[in-house]
Amino acid sequence: MLAALHDSFTSELPQQLDQINRSALAISNLVTDLMDFTSSTLGVSMRLVPARADLHLLCEEVLREMRAARPGQSIRLSVRGDVAGTWDPTDCGN
Repeated sequence: MLAALHDSFTSELPQQLDQINRSALAISNLVTDLMDFTSSTLGVSMRLVPARADLHLLCEEVLREMRAARPGQSIRLSVRGDVAGTWDPTDCGN
């Protein structure tokens, strides 16, 4: 029984560590945005870094974080058409 439990933890560990890393990066980006917002209230404009990105992939990343935070919930995304464009990927993810 313990061996099966160990194998389960071992097989899920890379995905869990990847999710932790992605979430830590998202938190870092949020802190940066909050600092930018604070600067903007002092008269300094906020930074936008537009880049070519697929909005579907950006939404999938947000949903991956939401699913990890709420494993019992069903969260679905439906996309129609081409959603590639010029976005600020960091702001879209927030």
